[in-house]
Amino acid sequence: MENWLGQTQIKVDEKGRMALPVSAAGVFTDHEIVLSVGVFEKKPYLELLTLDSWSQKLKTLEELPEKHPKTKAYKRFLLSGSAKVSFDKQKRITLPSFQREMIKLIKESVLVNMDGKYELWSEDNWAEVSQNYIQSFEGLEDWAMGYEEEEIANELKSVA
Repeated sequence: MENWLGQTQIKVDEKGRMALPVSAAGVFTDHEIVLSVGVFEKKPYLELLTLDSWSQKLKTLEELPEKHPKTKAYKRFLLSGSAKVSFDKQKRITLPSFQREMIKLIKESVLVNMDGKYELWSEDNWAEVSQNYIQSFEGLEDWAMGYEEEEIANELKSVA
């Protein structure tokens, strides 16, 4: 599986159809993918998942304490905000209207590669989130380069 880097702008037509760029489409070899709503910095986006990745995500749900209120809230949001979509003959997918509304996607979107995790953002939400990154990148880079990989992993575990 060839991996592409960076981000790319994608137009979404009035019916909610969009074509993945050739550089990204090769990642999704199945006829279907799962679109799952996520939130970062209070901004919603869609995560594009292979069927295998979606299955793995569902397995993590099974490990959560079933009766815990946070588990119920997470499952409710994750499952109600997800949809399985198929590629058409032109290799396009149609984004469900409820998801377009959730992420405030009108016509312009940005597809971002997050090291094998593919995110689709409305242009406005991505502009705001990426501006926050620009303002804090120097500090983040210093932090990341100043710690050993194991220390970063332990610190992330304590936050999660």
